[in-house]
Amino acid sequence: MKKIVFLALALAGAAALQAQQGSLNTGRVSARIAQLMFSQQSALWFTNADTGAALTGARVDFKELGQAVTDADGLAIFDTPADGTYSFSVSKDGFMAVDDSFRVALGSIIFNKYSVPPIAPLGYIKIVLDWGKDPADLDIHVIKDGQYHISYHDMKKSADGTAWLDRDETKGYGPETVTITQTDNNAVYHIYVHDYTNRNQKNGNKLAAAKAVVSIYNNNRLQDRFPVTQGKIGVKWSVFDIKNGKVETVNKYE
Repeated sequence: MKKIVFLALALAGAAALQAQQGSLNTGRVSARIAQLMFSQQSALWFTNADTGAALTGARVDFKELGQAVTDADGLAIFDTPADGTYSFSVSKDGFMAVDDSFRVALGSIIFNKYSVPPIAPLGYIKIVLDWGKDPADLDIHVIKDGQYHISYHDMKKSADGTAWLDRDETKGYGPETVTITQTDNNAVYHIYVHDYTNRNQKNGNKLAAAKAVVSIYNNNRLQDRFPVTQGKIGVKWSVFDIKNGKVETVNKYE
């Protein structure tokens, strides 16, 4: 078993302060991740879903690879394993629990960014969008039939105060996050992603190439995670619906 590599948590003071304040330098972080490949290392990148700040000091337990602690940029760094699928869990006081897995193909991780929400009251749902550097502006949309449409370009908060947009991102990577405090088991909810950057190029595939992932957190745990399907055409990705309180995969592109 390859040894987990721990980077020192005490990086430059300015970088740490930026992460704490939510002004994480995503360009620097992505460059660090790219540079790791030269030393045959990889990283999982964790951020606060509500603020975009680095999730520092979180414990990452890899089922097959050991343990790591996220550094000042939210990176859990480890020696790159052989191609395959690997399970892990993430824990930090004050944040929701994550049990998930990642896949290594041709020596690199397919999706490596995870945004974790702070602990919320039971019954709250958090819907989180993460993606890569491009396109710069993807938008998460949450529609409750006949009631509200939450997104940056529509309603940022529902009239009844039960749903709102926590964070909008226009420079790549995400997260974009929507909170739903009350779900109606008799209602239908639609969750989709819109490529606002390339909104006039409906025959393009830049949304499908964005390495986008939508996660749903429920009762303070990661419930499900939906990666975009590469090669699809369109600027709108209908990810999933919630019907009668149950999540139903849609995965439609247009």
